[in-house]
Amino acid sequence: EVQTAMSELEEAIQRVPHHAGALALLADLTYRTQDWTRARQLYAELEAAHEAAVAIARETLVHRRAVLAEAQGDSADAEAFYRELAILNPRHAEARRALAEIALHRGDFGAAAVRLEEVLRLLPAGATEHLLEARQRLGAVYVQLGDWGSARYYLELVLTQDPSRQAALELLVEVY
Repeated sequence: EVQTAMSELEEAIQRVPHHAGALALLADLTYRTQDWTRARQLYAELEAAHEAAVAIARETLVHRRAVLAEAQGDSADAEAFYRELAILNPRHAEARRALAEIALHRGDFGAAAVRLEEVLRLLPAGATEHLLEARQRLGAVYVQLGDWGSARYYLELVLTQDPSRQAALELLVEVY
C-alpha cells in the first residue's frame, strides 16, 4: 500500500517538518517509484535535517543524490556527489565509473582515463563482462588521447578474452 504510506508520511512531515525518519522513508518510496523530482527534493531536505545520520547512512544519502542528479541531467551536482561518494568509500567502483562518464561528456579524456583505470583496479576478477567493458572504454579513451600504446594494450586484452567484439576490433585496426 505504497500510496497510503506516502500519504501518511507526507502528513507526518507536515506536522513535524524536517523529521529525519519520515523524510528518509518518503524519499526512499519516491525513489523506488521513480518520482525523481520529488525524491531529489526529499533527499536534499533530509540532508539538511538535524538527525539525518540517524535515519540514513551518509554514503547511501550521497549515492542517491548523485544518481538522482545524474538522472535529471545535472552533471555538476552529480559530479560533486560522486566525488564525495568516492571519498566516503574508496572502493566504490560505480562512483568512479560515473565520474569517468561525466568527464567524457565534457571532453576531458585525461580525467576519464584516470577514473577508468581506478574502475579496473576496483572490479573483482570474476566480473568478466564489466572488466571487458571498462577495458574497451579505456582503450577508446586512449585512442582519443593519441596514446596508441595504451590503447593497443587494452584493446588487445579485450580481444584476447572476447575476439567477437567488433567495436574493439575496429578501434584496434585504427590504432595499428
